[in-house]
Amino acid sequence: MTHFSPRCLAVVLTILSALATPTSAQTTLRVPKDFATIQQAVDAAEDGDTIRISKGTYPEYVQIIGLSDLTVIGLGRPVIDGGTVFLGGEVTSGGLLLLNCSNVLIKGLVARNPVNINGFTVSGCTDVTLQLCRVDRPQTDDGLQITSSEGVVVDRFRMQGFKDTFDIEAVAAAGGISILSSKYVTVTRARIQDTFNDGIHVDSSTDVVLERCILKRIDNDGIHASSGELETSVLVDRCKLSDLNDDGIQTTGSMTDITVTKTSIKRADNNGVDASGRAATLDRVTVREAEDNAFRFHPEFSPPAFSADDVVPHGPIRMTNCRASLVGDNGTDLSADGAVIENLRLAKLEGSGVQVGDSEGVEITKVRISKVENWGLEFTNVTNSTFTDFRMSKPRDGVELSSSCAGNVIQGFKIRAPEGFGFEIRGPNNLFQDNTVTKAEEIGFFVNSTGNNFVGNKAVKSGELDVEDIAGKGLNTYTENVFGTTQGL
Repeated sequence: MTHFSPRCLAVVLTILSALATPTSAQTTLRVPKDFATIQQAVDAAEDGDTIRISKGTYPEYVQIIGLSDLTVIGLGRPVIDGGTVFLGGEVTSGGLLLLNCSNVLIKGLVARNPVNINGFTVSGCTDVTLQLCRVDRPQTDDGLQITSSEGVVVDRFRMQGFKDTFDIEAVAAAGGISILSSKYVTVTRARIQDTFNDGIHVDSSTDVVLERCILKRIDNDGIHASSGELETSVLVDRCKLSDLNDDGIQTTGSMTDITVTKTSIKRADNNGVDASGRAATLDRVTVREAEDNAFRFHPEFSPPAFSADDVVPHGPIRMTNCRASLVGDNGTDLSADGAVIENLRLAKLEGSGVQVGDSEGVEITKVRISKVENWGLEFTNVTNSTFTDFRMSKPRDGVELSSSCAGNVIQGFKIRAPEGFGFEIRGPNNLFQDNTVTKAEEIGFFVNSTGNNFVGNKAVKSGELDVEDIAGKGLNTYTENVFGTTQGL
């Protein structure tokens, strides 16, 4: 009988154990050293492999389907090229498709002149990272499209569209990034410019984060978020948008929620922010040079019906610490029950500072308005709302309440040198408390409604009258006010 020493037996057992345990070899495939084309390397790849692509131009359309734990690295920014500028036809070339894959890293690739295909497409995938990739001059589709995927990270993506407009119709569908029917998608430090569609388009996707992105010269909306039958939720953080041929940021759909923080919007041909979805939260957002409104809120949602015995439920709009200047219409155009706005600064507006319509339970406070060509605050059909601590300098007129405005509190306003009226009051049963109008060119308080209560207000140095009440003597209540010239009290 043969005997083995304990040491030899241990070595044999280790070898047998290694032979009995299946292992998956992780292979590195090199292009063009081992394979002439990227697609050939992809076709030979298995789960867990790495494909390394050397600098060069590769005229092909790459399709990666059903692989897991794959790494694709571009060395020296290799280019997947769709060829010369091609408009129309049936040719598909110049892009990369990632379909039904998981745990994949794509790094350092360039898609140039993609034809009839997105520059990069991520479809039906989970846990994908696209890093330091670029798309130049997409001709018919998006630079990057993410659809029906989960857990996608896009880091430092670049897209350069057409700088010229030699054939707008042929490239009219070319957008920056589209995120469709996906969740947990993060786009960070992207730079997108010269697109003929939205810079970033999000539809029916939740938990989408767009951070530190720069969008410039966009022929449609800078960022557009919408919802069909599925919810959409987007966070926009520390982004810069400029030179937009439509809205800076737009939301639509009754199930679209957006939060925007520390973001600037410059030179929008329509609104700076148009929130017509379900809900919007804005904090430290700046709009400059918008042709229409700086901020427009008309959400497709209403909180529960208000009754006089209940507290008004807060609605879908929150805006804090925002600013706007050089605006072609209103600073803020609001139609939303329960909206809350605080610490708003508006200057150089061709419309009104704040325009509120068809709303209930609104709370607006700490607003500073200067150089507006219309009303500082204008509201129509607004009830049971509170407006406090407004400062206005040289508006055309200060505050207008239409005949359908009732049950509101207007408190702590300081209006200096309005060209017409400080207050024009046509709505009944409102409270005006601790407001001051100085040097109105016409009338400080013009009252043409009943049941209003005036407490602790002041009007001085008005050009015509400090107060004119034409509703009828004794039909409004005046307590502890300081008025000089009056009529009808």
